[in-house]
Amino acid sequence: MTDMGSGDEGPVENQYRTELEQALSGVRSNADTCGDAFSKVISALENGAWSSSTADIFDEELRDRKQAAQDDADDCRRAFETRHENEPEEVDEDDWRARWVAYPPMQMR
Repeated sequence: MTDMGSGDEGPVENQYRTELEQALSGVRSNADTCGDAFSKVISALENGAWSSSTADIFDEELRDRKQAAQDDADDCRRAFETRHENEPEEVDEDDWRARWVAYPPMQMR
């Protein structure tokens, strides 16, 4: 017969919250650097790497896309932070968050 527990399980660490916390540094780092590739190209254009009316159009489009990428990265960061902040540090032993294992494990590269 399977042991169903004594019914007086105490709170345990919220593994889901812990996983979110571990992922947050990568999320923040990626959000902070999201516009870097755009910035390098914009800087090159500003320094005369390409001068023409087409380059001006390209530069404007590039700046718009840079802003959109940064906005999306900020939204992602805020979503992770909000989810993490709203998770309790401890949950009941029978809560799914007590046994959370990311599959595949969350990894930020």
